[in-house]
Amino acid sequence: MKKVLFIVLLSATLLFGQGIRVSSPPVPLKTGDGVYSLGKFSPDGKFALLTTKGYTGIELVEMATMNHISIISDAPGAGWGMRWCNSSDKFVFKVNGQNPDGSKSVSLFEYKDGAGLSKVADLSPSANNLVFYSVMGDGLLTEGETGNPVEIRKNSRENSVDYYISGGKLKVIDKNGTLKQGMTEAISQKNNVLFAEWSPSGEKLAIHAAGAGVSVIDLSTGKEYNFPKMEYPSWVNDEYLSFMSTEDDGHTIINSEVIVAKFDGTESEIITRDFTMPALWQSAAPDGTILFTGADGKIYFTKVSFLKN
Repeated sequence: MKKVLFIVLLSATLLFGQGIRVSSPPVPLKTGDGVYSLGKFSPDGKFALLTTKGYTGIELVEMATMNHISIISDAPGAGWGMRWCNSSDKFVFKVNGQNPDGSKSVSLFEYKDGAGLSKVADLSPSANNLVFYSVMGDGLLTEGETGNPVEIRKNSRENSVDYYISGGKLKVIDKNGTLKQGMTEAISQKNNVLFAEWSPSGEKLAIHAAGAGVSVIDLSTGKEYNFPKMEYPSWVNDEYLSFMSTEDDGHTIINSEVIVAKFDGTESEIITRDFTMPALWQSAAPDGTILFTGADGKIYFTKVSFLKN
């Protein structure tokens, strides 16, 4: 009954259309007896990263074959904040550790197809340790101890747009004026930023801010579209993205649904309304496949199609 009531209340905030359809109901991803915190698709949707429950390990899954590779295990913090490069051939993640003197250490690792795993940098334990690839390209940027940007690796591509989060602000560095005039300043006005996800083309930006939901900015026009009850955005393609919407009792999440919507809010659908437990931490692939974590710690996937495309 609580789930039904939550869906009714959530539905009142959405504009439903005829363009989004669930074409395959949720089914478990074949992961054996493992339990997980979340999964994250590569931008091309061919691979998924799964982080084990408690963020202590990462597995790489090839979606076509369901073959699993263990990237790292028994590594505190592994999986939270992991990021794919837009080329889908590499990803980064951090691991928490301890120095010989007992102080905290944070190491950044990168896994690259064909090259394997390597340590990229030591991060400052006093910073937020969130690392981001350039919007297009392989540059790596993070926050330093003073809140200023630290370039871990320079982008090999020209006309790079880079970004990082510091003090709850999303800071965008656009040295070549790639974005529409005034966009970097407008983006920097957002407070309490938790997540920022760029659409595949880099022409749209979804920002999740604590207490304010998700804002989608069309960077080509400057228009902004707000989704007040949504969290944790993940793009399907340049037109559609996914969110989760949660309800808690002050301590524990008691309801959570996955929603797919058009970027301007003119279409939306609750795609987990028939799923019997809370659905969390979704990630979308360009073919419409959506991964999410069930309350049982299992990874599930479903698929949506777009009738107007």
